[in-house]
Amino acid sequence: MESVGVGIVGVGAFGRRHARVCAELAETRLVAACARRQKSLQPIRDGYGIHTTTDIEELVHLPDVDMVIVCTPDHAHTQAAVAAARAGKHVFVEKPMATSVADCDEMIRAARQNGVKLTVGQILRFDPRYWQAHERIVRGGLGHLVHMFARRNNPRRAAERAFGRTTPTFWLGAHDIDMFLWCARSEVKAVYAQQNTRLLAEEGGPDSVLALLTFADGTIAALETCWILPDGTPSSLDAVFEAVGTAGYLRVDASTDGLAVYGPEGVEYPRSVYSAEVAGRLMGALSEEVRYFARCILEDAPPLVSPEEGREVVRVACAIERSAAAGQPVEP
Repeated sequence: MESVGVGIVGVGAFGRRHARVCAELAETRLVAACARRQKSLQPIRDGYGIHTTTDIEELVHLPDVDMVIVCTPDHAHTQAAVAAARAGKHVFVEKPMATSVADCDEMIRAARQNGVKLTVGQILRFDPRYWQAHERIVRGGLGHLVHMFARRNNPRRAAERAFGRTTPTFWLGAHDIDMFLWCARSEVKAVYAQQNTRLLAEEGGPDSVLALLTFADGTIAALETCWILPDGTPSSLDAVFEAVGTAGYLRVDASTDGLAVYGPEGVEYPRSVYSAEVAGRLMGALSEEVRYFARCILEDAPPLVSPEEGREVVRVACAIERSAAAGQPVEP
């Protein structure tokens, strides 16, 4: 096999980006796409001339599909991932892996029983800034970790499509929970979270969630997530990661990607690290994580993000949700 045939399940904004990436990478071939409505599939079918269907079982049993990328809403990942694994297809699931540990376990079991690779799209691992921070930490550049902090906030305009269907913890926090776990290499033993809902009561809220995590080795981490920044905020993301150790400190400021555009309406900070068009092709962390997994399939190598690591992110996120709802500490 010289390239990996890919089927996309879910053709929302992220699914369409994945489709374009798979059509452009040398390691992948875009073969098919699946969505609930034919109307949603029309642009994909017209743009790439590929097979489209509203039936997941039909897509996963296409003989030229080797890998399935699941881009459905968070709560709907399990059905597509399990169907793909049972059909003998490798599976890339967008983050978070699921919204319950039981769903993660079902995916992992299906992948193991059918001998296929399963990974989760924890895109920060393919962001050079976060990669370098991780390498410094795990190689002892900061000494022993003392604490970490992450903030990941969205303007309301950037998160409107997710209101009522997920929460800041899963929508935003799953990124930084994975970063915490990847760097600490220790299990989260206790979680204490608080949430507030003042603007998004009708949409199901919450507005923001703040969480404190305690790891088995004594490291602590604080996570801030919200999606109600004013729409006048010039960047679609306010994100920071910090780590303090016994011998040093580092900080990643991911709120901008280095480009500022000034105009009559003010300043704008376009996003480019994760996905941007360069010379007619989409490049960035998104294409790199898909390319990496395709190479793992072609070379029979383990993925950078194991399914067990994806499960651990969900375990911690669920604990944050439980603690925020109860207003008291919980054990994951």
